Amino acid sequence: MDWAKAGQALALAGLLLATHMPVAAQFDPDKSPVGPARPVVIPQSCDAPGMPRDKALATPRLKRLLAKGVDVRIAAFGSSSTQGVGASSQAMAFPLQLQAILRRTLKHAHINVDNMGVPGEIAAETAVRILTDLAAEPPAFLIWQAGVNDGMHDVAVTRFENVLRSTIDATRRAGVEMSLVGQQYTAKLAEEPHYTAIGRSMERIAREKGIAFIDRFSAMRVLVAANGGSEEMLADDNFHLNDYGYRCMAEHIAKSIIEGLKAGNM
Repeated sequence: MDWAKAGQALALAGLLLATHMPVAAQFDPDKSPVGPARPVVIPQSCDAPGMPRDKALATPRLKRLLAKGVDVRIAAFGSSSTQGVGASSQAMAFPLQLQAILRRTLKHAHINVDNMGVPGEIAAETAVRILTDLAAEPPAFLIWQAGVNDGMHDVAVTRFENVLRSTIDATRRAGVEMSLVGQQYTAKLAEEPHYTAIGRSMERIAREKGIAFIDRFSAMRVLVAANGGSEEMLADDNFHLNDYGYRCMAEHIAKSIIEGLKAGNM
């Protein structure tokens, strides 16, 4: 790993942390009192007409490691949507649901998905943890769920994009493949210009850097529309996901990873 460039990325993340100022009196769902949620009746399908088809990109390194039969660590970084706030248990957060899907689908694969979610983080804060993880124990694959808190706390789009670029570059130099997972959808947030601008910037950076982008915002919007406008995948706070929402999140990420393993036959 290029430690000089990693240090530059850390310095950039530190600068963004220093300049981050949350909006006064704004509701912060990551700091709201949400306890263990009640189990929900989970619908059978996480698909619907008009569902975005995320482009799968080849993951040759992950494919080689799986072929060797070694233990494969996938690190899932993010905020409350990764930690699983709103789920009835940690087993229903998306990382462990993703782990179960991958183990079930990729038979004989030794896959562990580490839940590295910290509620309330903006991208610059998560970037520091990602760079630390790369230095200590590089994962076989990295998932980065981002953009929600940056969008809600008015982090400048250019600053957000700089953090994404520098961290993606550091991850690539470490030889680790990765994907970006987009924002949470609610009808209210869909009307917030800055929130949606942050979301569009994530997709733009993913294309620019040639990494997979999981369009969670559009997928959730399609499912809500298919359910007659009912946001039944949300927890009692009407913001975080519930067990059903996390299952759909896990399924969409799993599909991208599995299709990436099939892409570019080696």
